[in-house]
Amino acid sequence: MKRLSKYYQPVLVLCLFAILTACATLPQNKKTGLELYLKSTEAYELLKKDATKSIMFDVRTVAEVKEGKPTLIDANVPIFVKEQKKVVLNKDFVSTIEKHMTEKGLDKDSNIIMICRQGNRSVRAVDELAKLGYKKVYTVVDGTNGWKENNLPWYSESTNASEEESTTSDASDGGCISDGSFGEEEDSAPVQQSRQRRDDELPQNDAGCIMPSVVE
Repeated sequence: MKRLSKYYQPVLVLCLFAILTACATLPQNKKTGLELYLKSTEAYELLKKDATKSIMFDVRTVAEVKEGKPTLIDANVPIFVKEQKKVVLNKDFVSTIEKHMTEKGLDKDSNIIMICRQGNRSVRAVDELAKLGYKKVYTVVDGTNGWKENNLPWYSESTNASEEESTTSDASDGGCISDGSFGEEEDSAPVQQSRQRRDDELPQNDAGCIMPSVVE
């Protein structure tokens, strides 16, 4: 027992130091009440090591996830939705999360990882679960941006879709795509650049309609 104690003591000290360092360096809008933070590489390692006892949710919009997602996410459950032209908290967020938890045989003491684009929306997702007694809910501080930058496993529907999918019925109002996507304004400059890039790339129909950009 003494040997084990001597072995684990420095490990625990290092973990505590890492948590305290993260708390000190994170901006206020990326801090959660539980103060449990992971970098994308750490989230990946945790999921690979303890997949049966951990679960990861992508809380971005459905439209964003269609553009690409970490291969290890268990489900896409948007933390915010658009109702009557307003962005509001998804009233079904918690119940949907709990449904997936139950299906995987997990409980409030299991590891739950929340990821969004760059670690802002995931904070709200963590705090919503913390209110209900969930104890081990992590936010990925660098989000899917960091996941991609670190070359972690990534799936993109656009690169795997067949040519047939590009001509099928995801359109409405005379062929214009209406995805109703949105997201929080995490970084206005990249958003504007992203919008311009996507609008330039998206196909137009004869009526001049194009797919609306995803606001990140």
